[in-house]
Amino acid sequence: MHKIFRILDVDLDFFIKGNSRPRKTERGENTHKPWDEVDVKNFLLRNCGLTKGKKIPGNYFINHDEL
Repeated sequence: MHKIFRILDVDLDFFIKGNSRPRKTERGENTHKPWDEVDVKNFLLRNCGLTKGKKIPGNYFINHDEL
């Protein structure tokens, strides 16, 4: 029997308003604003199958190479 793993890999760059490609300017808080906290939570709960009542084990990393 095969064990099934569910992996959610979320790059927080996804939660930046607007399109940052092609990048013509350096990213900064005046040009690339993050989503509101409530919008991020709603996205994760509604679209990624996460729930507050059923926590799953996980880790987070700052840089991709840490995976």
